[in-house]
Amino acid sequence: MKKHILKCLILLLLALNARPSGAQNVHQIMDSLNHRTWYYADWNDGWGGLLEGWVYQNLLHHMASERQLVAIVKVRQGSAPLRLTAMRALMDRRLPVCKALVLNNMTDSSYTTVRSYDVIYSDYTQNMYVEWLMERRRGGWVSVADSLEIDSVLLATPAAGRFAYTRRLLLRGDLRPENESRIRQMYVDEHVAEALPMLARYQRVADKPLIISALSQYAMGLDKEGARKSAEGHTNEALLAVRNWPNEDFKRPLLTIRNYEVKRHYYDYARIKYLFEALMAYDSPWAYRQIDLTLRMAKGNRYYREFFHSAMKKHYNARYRPLLDKWPYKPWNDFGDGFE
Repeated sequence: MKKHILKCLILLLLALNARPSGAQNVHQIMDSLNHRTWYYADWNDGWGGLLEGWVYQNLLHHMASERQLVAIVKVRQGSAPLRLTAMRALMDRRLPVCKALVLNNMTDSSYTTVRSYDVIYSDYTQNMYVEWLMERRRGGWVSVADSLEIDSVLLATPAAGRFAYTRRLLLRGDLRPENESRIRQMYVDEHVAEALPMLARYQRVADKPLIISALSQYAMGLDKEGARKSAEGHTNEALLAVRNWPNEDFKRPLLTIRNYEVKRHYYDYARIKYLFEALMAYDSPWAYRQIDLTLRMAKGNRYYREFFHSAMKKHYNARYRPLLDKWPYKPWNDFGDGFE
């Protein structure tokens, strides 16, 4: 192992010093990456050790030309780590070709193992492409127009549900009439749970059964004490849907969920907050009474007070201001609850 790392470091020195042997070495580096199954997000293994795979990735980053990097991504015959390394190098160089490459690779379904320090997980190659590209919006390299185009293409992609970015987009995206049928298809046919809150914003009577059905899945995948034992239903997303469309027909299911949750031994923190947000959306005396009753029923559980305060912080409504004083909660930090 030490010999391999030493060899890599020598190659890296050659690369950084632009020695004549660089062209030959690029092919050796590509061959090495093409036989690897892991992509390394950092040089550090989490314990201060140098990762050999990352060294080869860094070598390709410094030594390969733009033409070579573009060819690697376009061909799609190389390993996922090789293609990811090439794409990352192109993005780090802020080359205009990146957007076209990402859009042309929307159907890339390859899967790879990723290591970031001592954290190991799996991800789709195309998901990583999209995440990297959209990160560039902060620096202005990806324009608003580019971002909107990518959003539209992503939603139209048959496998959009596997992209983490798409799921976030559905939860925060703009309401566009032209996307309605596609969003309904994503929820009904592709079972993308995050599409339900967006679908609710169109407020179609025909979609009410979808929301009520998802609200009724509150105990799905849970044991008698509320601990997870298998795949859960779409209740949390349905609560967000009610937040977007507080309809009279959803009131009874909300109270059924509330009565179940306050007795649950293992809490779902996100669900507690989303329940408060759904009730608050009704903006009525009924909602005030139900929130007050919920807090009273869970009087010995500080998490209900905490997440009510958190829900008010995110969706402040003066109607419920007296309940903040009646059910006080003083946070131990200012980091938020992770569901903002």
